Amino acid sequence: MNGFIHVSDTPFFSVTDTDGHFEMEGLPAGTYVVGALHETMGQQWTTITVEPHQTAKADFSFRLN
Repeated sequence: MNGFIHVSDTPFFSVTDTDGHFEMEGLPAGTYVVGALHETMGQQWTTITVEPHQTAKADFSFRLN
């Protein structure tokens, strides 16, 4: 069993569902660096821009070697 603690200066975060999908609602318009963490496959980061009253998409793909 593993546990993760993440401390951040923001109230915005998400945990994936069983299919790996996630949502963050109420995020103000702006440009953000979004990260995904897998306990054995590491971390990935991407930059997204959220336009006012729009939805933005970030895709991450983890692969076992």
